[in-house]
Formats: sequence, structure tokens, C-alpha cells
Amino acid sequence: MSVASPLLHEWLLEHAARRPEAPALATPALRLAYGEVAERVGDLAAHLHAAGVRRGDRVLAALPNTPATVIASLAVHALGGVAVEVNREWSADVQAEIVARTGVRHAFVWGRDARTWARARAGRPLDRL
Repeated sequence: MSVASPLLHEWLLEHAARRPEAPALATPALRLAYGEVAERVGDLAAHLHAAGVRRGDRVLAALPNTPATVIASLAVHALGGVAVEVNREWSADVQAEIVARTGVRHAFVWGRDARTWARARAGRPLDRL
């Protein structure tokens, strides 16, 4: 099967249209088909757009390796944004430096890391965390 677009989020949509029931993402606790992934990516992209994310915007993702991380990155790409993926275990100082250097205004972070991100965010122009 050949897909026309070289863009990953468009590849996902094309594949979901052809075989929506085919397995796409799996963990021991969750299995998602391409159709489900495409729907979640679309929903999250719409939410991000409503929150002000536009083409060219950088959105930080400091998440563990889960299906949610894949969906978040694809939703950012679907809007023409840039997903800035970082190791969530880095120190608040390192994370703050990344925020400052990349100009991200929105970030996906793991709830367990709220204290670290509160320190990393201090004085930084993050609109949404």
C-alpha cells in the first residue's frame, strides 16, 4: 500500500480511511486502531487550535512513552506546529532553559511532574501547561 503524503499525520489519516480497524498503538493496558488514533488526533488538534496553537508554533511535550505522547505530537504536527519533545526527567533548570530557547507557549506535561514544571515555568511565557 502506497501513501501519497510524506507527512506523518496525513499518512495516519490516509491509513485510517483505508483500514480504520487495523491496530495502530498498543500497550499492555490499551489498544487503539488507526481510526481511533485519527479521531483522537483530530479532537486534540481542534482543542489546541482553540487554545491558540497555530502553524509554526512550538509545543513542548515532556511525557512518558505512551499512546498519549504519540497522539499529542501528531496533533501538533497536524496544525503545522513543531513538537519539542524532551526528557521529562530533566531538572527544572534544564527544562526552563529549553522553554526559554525554543519559545514554546504551550506544553504537555505528565501530572506527576507538576512541581518540577511549576519551577521550570516560573517567569516563562507559557500560555498553557
